[in-house]
Amino acid sequence: MKKQKRIWISLLLSFILIVVLSGCKGGVGPKTAKINVSFYPNPVPYSSETGDWSFDVILSEINGIGVSLTSLKFDSYNQQGQLYSTQILDEEEIIDWFDSSYIPAFSTLQASNIYHTSTVLKYDILTVEGVDNNYYPIKATGRVNYLPKSKYWGKLYNACDGICSYTGEALDFYIDGAFIATISSGENLSIELAAGEHIFKVLLTKTQEVLEPGDKYEISEGWWYWWGCYNGTHP
Repeated sequence: MKKQKRIWISLLLSFILIVVLSGCKGGVGPKTAKINVSFYPNPVPYSSETGDWSFDVILSEINGIGVSLTSLKFDSYNQQGQLYSTQILDEEEIIDWFDSSYIPAFSTLQASNIYHTSTVLKYDILTVEGVDNNYYPIKATGRVNYLPKSKYWGKLYNACDGICSYTGEALDFYIDGAFIATISSGENLSIELAAGEHIFKVLLTKTQEVLEPGDKYEISEGWWYWWGCYNGTHP
């Protein structure tokens, strides 16, 4: 009986040791932080009031471990989905944006009124990197999309049908450096333009004299633009 009991005890201890070792090998590893990257709003609309796409960046720790942020990288992509530019923020710049480079457990950092003015961009990929309180490297990404500018129909007017130095003259209209049309005296042309500021240029058709070298004009609903005689045909 004593010998058999010792055998059973030895078998039991061996079984417990196997279970413990198996648990150590295949169990859950050390807990690490997890960052959720989000934006508000997303997608981001264009604001004709401020002339840009403005949004907030929100970084949230959701796994109960604090994180020290070391870098933020914005990869910007154009309308064709090609990488257009890259911006990298170091720890000091992160503090400028968020007032801190540390996210406590289950907490949030927010950078407000981040903006861009380029019509080229379609979306950004933000990559966040850091080290958590357990000294594990952390990496997370998020995507923010930009809505295209609203477009509005409006009219270009040649008001040279009044009484002035250019009475009866045809005019060439350019917008943002691109030729739009030659418009005869007293005529108008309906075109559609994206909201926001554009540069209008006007030339005398017959001599190519520059009459207006570059007039900045804000496009919104019901817009119109004219050049010519004050008493000519225009709104």
